[in-house]
Amino acid sequence: MKLQAKEDAFTKVFGIQADVDKYLYLEQTSLSGSESIRNGEWLIFDGSSKLSTWHPITLDWLIHDDSADLEKPMVAAWGSSTYVVRHDIAPKFQEEMGASCEFLPVNVDNSVWYALNVVSKLDALDSELTEVNYKPNGRIHRTRPYKRFVIDRSKVSTPKLFKLNDTPISLYTSNVENSFLNLVTKNEFTGLSFYEIESSGS
Repeated sequence: MKLQAKEDAFTKVFGIQADVDKYLYLEQTSLSGSESIRNGEWLIFDGSSKLSTWHPITLDWLIHDDSADLEKPMVAAWGSSTYVVRHDIAPKFQEEMGASCEFLPVNVDNSVWYALNVVSKLDALDSELTEVNYKPNGRIHRTRPYKRFVIDRSKVSTPKLFKLNDTPISLYTSNVENSFLNLVTKNEFTGLSFYEIESSGS
């Protein structure tokens, strides 16, 4: 078994979520352009590369009745599967995240921000400890598919930032040095929160 380098060692895995109680999030106000864009296929962030087909689009802040006290974040949620990084802090993410993530330009507030397209998608669930949540009819529960969800750290080759084959919409990070988690928290970039995921392995 290949031993993990000391500088890449990590002991915890975290899920990433938007801090919607404090900050606004982004939406696309219109779908235009190619047929794939109109069908929404182009905007599905499932871990596949988008660099060769990407066309910059405009995103707007979603304003609603309860948003009066919400602030504009430095890292904003766009939909349920990705985040958009403000132009002035984007170079820090580009430097640290490497090949695990593509940075796709979008227009926000008349300036270029970058949507994160995480292309590191791993088969890293612990199959022995993870428990699937089945309905009485034998089908997997759609909104809560797992009774117990455990990531095997020994299968995570890109601990800075990654997706899982089993849950391609969600994003994960770890406490490895220079991870997405540490980059956000140490620099006090606003807009996100993190929650620990049960993990196994050494």
